[in-house]
Amino acid sequence: MKVLKITQIILIGLLLTNCSSTKQYSSPNKEISENLQPNYKNSKWVETMGTIIESSETPDGNFAYTISYEIIPFVNMDGELNNGPLIQHIFGLDKKVIEGQKLKLHYLKEEPMCYELLEDIKFVK
Repeated sequence: MKVLKITQIILIGLLLTNCSSTKQYSSPNKEISENLQPNYKNSKWVETMGTIIESSETPDGNFAYTISYEIIPFVNMDGELNNGPLIQHIFGLDKKVIEGQKLKLHYLKEEPMCYELLEDIKFVK
């Protein structure tokens, strides 16, 4: 249980660090960007689809899921090009998420790790 809470704290810290330390790649892949959102250049948000690729119960009796989503390529704080997809792990839910569902979301163009779901998640009954 302690390991899980420490892991959650570390993941949150990494997420916050990455959210403030990314910059937009100067020449994004045109095919990827057109599939994400036609007017992404005029918005701070980029809309895309995410897929729940895993859902599981954690040792503390809560649930977690993993979501994957395509991004416009960007250069991370280490100067490395990230073409995606981005994969994030979310912990601390009280219900199990249905795997395989596709959800509309948007992420910050300048901080691709920061996203918001635009559709409700479906849970196992």
